[in-house]
Amino acid sequence: MTLPFKKEYKGLPTFFPHKILMSYLEAEIISKDEFDLLMAELLVHCPQCISDLIIKPKYHTIRTDAKDQWKADSDIHMVIGNRTKERYQFAPVTKVKRIDEVRITFDTGFDVQVNGNEWMDADEIERFAANDGFESVEDMAEWFFPNEKVLEVTGKIIHWTELVEY
Repeated sequence: MTLPFKKEYKGLPTFFPHKILMSYLEAEIISKDEFDLLMAELLVHCPQCISDLIIKPKYHTIRTDAKDQWKADSDIHMVIGNRTKERYQFAPVTKVKRIDEVRITFDTGFDVQVNGNEWMDADEIERFAANDGFESVEDMAEWFFPNEKVLEVTGKIIHWTELVEY
């Protein structure tokens, strides 16, 4: 299944493709040579994504899944520019390793619950945000709750590595 990612958010690069490729490298889905080649190709399709920042891996993504389509072992086609002439699959096809249910609320604070377990504490939420590719909990909160009209998001955490568990 196609898993689209934004190249930019509020005019700034997300670096999600870079972070995903880093997780591929760390999980040994690709070799260092493949990583270098894929990163060079990515810059052709996303020239605004050039950075000398140290890129931390993105191990999973969160999606609503009203039709319950995302399952373990599904193929993942990671793309930017989905449904445009610039559509580009930036990573090799891989499999969904695991699916977790997630509930995120933004009422009196930013709270996260995975698989109906206890709510995460502040340190766990920080790790969770980083594992999902965000620089901070505040960035993640702004992404999921940009207008403060919605106070709860439920969905699935789609894992393409086995490097993170909640």
